[in-house]
Amino acid sequence: MTETYSTTSIQVLSMDMPGEKVAAWLVSLTDHFPQALWVLLEQMHRFDFQGPEKATVSGMLTREAIAEYGLRGRLFWESGQIQWRRLDDGVFRVVGITENPESIQTVEGIGEIPSESLDVIREVQKLILWGESRDRGPFKERRVAGSQDILYPEAFKKDVLTKTGTLFPTMAVCVYKDRYHRTILWRFMHPAISNEKELK
Repeated sequence: MTETYSTTSIQVLSMDMPGEKVAAWLVSLTDHFPQALWVLLEQMHRFDFQGPEKATVSGMLTREAIAEYGLRGRLFWESGQIQWRRLDDGVFRVVGITENPESIQTVEGIGEIPSESLDVIREVQKLILWGESRDRGPFKERRVAGSQDILYPEAFKKDVLTKTGTLFPTMAVCVYKDRYHRTILWRFMHPAISNEKELK
């Protein structure tokens, strides 16, 4: 379900850099953000999803979590996102999208970051995540019998329960389209909870 529709200008950057620099850069960015932050972090043997406290998020962006064991991840906030993924031994592809260019600082030792400004159509939509919760209990994967609990942040548990006592986690997703209404980029925004009626 589309919630908002508008035109805006975004800044897009892309670069390849060593994992150690990715971790150091992300931590330095968290120091400059006045707003809530969220991180999705996928490592070889674990998956973490935390926010919105900056101290918690910053503490997860370690050299070990990214450079040594990291596979990919996303750091996102209300007006932007940085995502990274491992290309080969120690090198990561980093892509940033922001509606506020001043929120992304330069990377020491990397030089000028390739970036471009795009005029886009902006839509905010809902992305339904896996899992459901009964009576504010742990989230369970809906399709896999006997799966382990899904550890979503506490923000997913703060909304009103449905009449059946079921919560469905969703993410607010910002979709950017060109003038022909073709999707060119998208990013996460923040977690939310929806009920059955909203999901129809």
